[in-house]
Amino acid sequence: MPGNTSQEAAAMVGGQFNLVLIVSIRVRELKRGHLPKVKTNAGPSVTALLEIEQGFIGIDYLKKLKK
Repeated sequence: MPGNTSQEAAAMVGGQFNLVLIVSIRVRELKRGHLPKVKTNAGPSVTALLEIEQGFIGIDYLKKLKK
């Protein structure tokens, strides 16, 4: 995973801490069978980062933590 990819994604969600939380939620969803929002052959963590970078997932995804 390129370092600049994760830095761009972190900037889009307000920092690295938020990025880790959002990516972990999304990776769990992808592993449970949710369909990816981007086309890629990469693993679930890179897919989650790409979804953030392309604007499909944002800071509002943290609301899922409260459930």
